[in-house]
Amino acid sequence: MMGQLNQPAGPDNESDAATQPAILGTEPLPPPRVQDASAQAAAPTLTHQTPITSLVQDELLEHSSIDMGMFNSYRRSPVIRLPHPVSRLKIDPLNKLRLAFIEPFSDQLKVVHMKSRRIITVAGPGIGQSFTWTPDGSRLLYRKQVRQNNKVHGRVALYDDSTRSSSTIATMAYFTGIPTLDPRSGEFLVLHAGGIIRKKLHMPEAKLARWEQSRGDHNGMFVATPKFIMHVSPSGRDIHKLIDDGSGIHSYSIAHDGTKIAWATHNNQVYMARDHWSYQARRAQFVGHGLDPTWSDDSERIVFAGARTVGSKVADYDLREMNLHGEGRWLTQTSHLQERWPVILRDGSYLFTITNTTDLFILEPTATMDQNPHLAKSDPYP
Repeated sequence: MMGQLNQPAGPDNESDAATQPAILGTEPLPPPRVQDASAQAAAPTLTHQTPITSLVQDELLEHSSIDMGMFNSYRRSPVIRLPHPVSRLKIDPLNKLRLAFIEPFSDQLKVVHMKSRRIITVAGPGIGQSFTWTPDGSRLLYRKQVRQNNKVHGRVALYDDSTRSSSTIATMAYFTGIPTLDPRSGEFLVLHAGGIIRKKLHMPEAKLARWEQSRGDHNGMFVATPKFIMHVSPSGRDIHKLIDDGSGIHSYSIAHDGTKIAWATHNNQVYMARDHWSYQARRAQFVGHGLDPTWSDDSERIVFAGARTVGSKVADYDLREMNLHGEGRWLTQTSHLQERWPVILRDGSYLFTITNTTDLFILEPTATMDQNPHLAKSDPYP
């Protein structure tokens, strides 16, 4: 069923649309094909479990397993079926009940409420990867490029999900980079033609003393731009560009503790850096081939869409998990499904989408990285 609710207009003078994704039928999806027997023997076993009622409290969908041999089982496909394909999934870091995404069909930034299944349109075209949740999980910081008088201006806005409205917090008469939020201090940094703007978000409900809000007990902050990742010292005087393959930033994720960053380039290279690594060495650590990295809640591992390559070309994407020790495992091993944009939920399961579908899936592992025997050691970190 689809519905429409009127929502307050945001700063772009657009009507925020609220829709309800369609309720699923019972038709099963065709089972994915297994790549080969050797991969089957080495893959971790993942099983289907009971539905998470906290995510689909209002209406539980009918679930069933999709057979993948020894590899894993998806929950009944999907947990939510959306009107259009989605990309750049980002779950709110606190309650894990709001999912922000970009809808490529309309190029709009939207939020789906996992309980009510309503979809809220936050802003119109021109957002791309320039949005992130605040640590309290109720607000979205995003940047929109606006063209006026044949010039491109940057506008940074804050969307409040409790009021369903946005407010502009910074305007720059330049083409701007990506507003990068430090979860420790509540500051965001954005690069533009005149330098780096550094602003602090003041949250009225944050119960922190002034000394606690202003303490500088870290080695610096990260700044994402469309072309590269930078590290800025606490004083803001020392700025270093982190060295990667130079093909530009496809996607990035800052760890919940603020001390680490992972990103993928347009050449399907995934990198990781810690604030003390980047401050001294400037060279990022290569993690593997793939896209869409995201951090676990404990900031100890990342999950990303790992690239399956044939020669120098990417043939497929499967979900891959890596820890800080350089150990990793494949979470899925399917043929030509292309699992993308994973996020980690409160119970440790993985929510993701599949290329060219409108569906959101959940994958539930039976073991953690420490408990799983099928670990592949990559190059150790320096």
